[in-house]
Formats: sequence, C-alpha cells, structure tokens
Amino acid sequence: MTELFNKIFQFGFHDTEITYIEKNEDGFELLFDKGLYYLDGNGKETQLTKPIKMIVKIKAVAFLPVENMVEITDFSAGQKDIVYHDFEEMVKKHSFQLFMVYYSAFASRILFDGGIGNKHIQFVIEGCCDVCFLKNQT
Repeated sequence: MTELFNKIFQFGFHDTEITYIEKNEDGFELLFDKGLYYLDGNGKETQLTKPIKMIVKIKAVAFLPVENMVEITDFSAGQKDIVYHDFEEMVKKHSFQLFMVYYSAFASRILFDGGIGNKHIQFVIEGCCDVCFLKNQT
C-alpha cells in the first residue's frame, strides 16, 4: 500500500458527512464537523474524532484551475455532471453524507461516494499527491 493510502485510511469515512468544502490554490479542504471514525487494529470503526479537516493537495495541470481536477456526478436520475461551484453550494446547504471512500494509487484519485438529499453523488478528486488531517477544526 502507498503512503497516501495509509494517510487517507487512518480514519473510517463510512456514515460520516462533509459539511463544508473549499478549494484553494493547490487542492481542497473538506470539513467533517461531526468527525471521522478512529479505527482499531483490525480496521473497525470505533469512535468519532472531534471536528476534523481533510486537506487534499493535488498536482494541478499547468494553466488549469484547481476545480478542473474534480469530477462530480449525480447518478440519481441517470447520469448528470455537476460543476464544482454548484456542488460547493449544495454542500454548504446540506451536508454530503458519505457511504464509502475509495483511493486509486494508479490514477492518483480519491472517490467520495455518497448523497445529498435524494441524490446519489460521486465526487472524485484527481491528481492527489498528499493528504493531511487537522483535528479540532470548526
């Protein structure tokens, strides 16, 4: 397993929620107001952390804005792309409830699978090169 995989999956994401998302010049910040799950030695979720921020750094392609490094798709009624700005606004109004999180070392992608209201949404960040977590963020 890769170092990035180990950084991401030091926490459990199932049944958590992203309550705020923001882009910056080199990636994205995701806030989990209710926390993420600590994992025991067997990888089982135990208890929630306090609020925590996940900072995802990406290797952006020259001359492309950072929001072009995401794919956001609504699968609830067929397949419909969502532009980043609209997704950010959706998350501000209603948290993004996570079902699962996946990481591909080959493609350097993190896929967040979840929903907002009755919408089934997949949020993919491409070109991931580093992840860190800041605890007790509000």
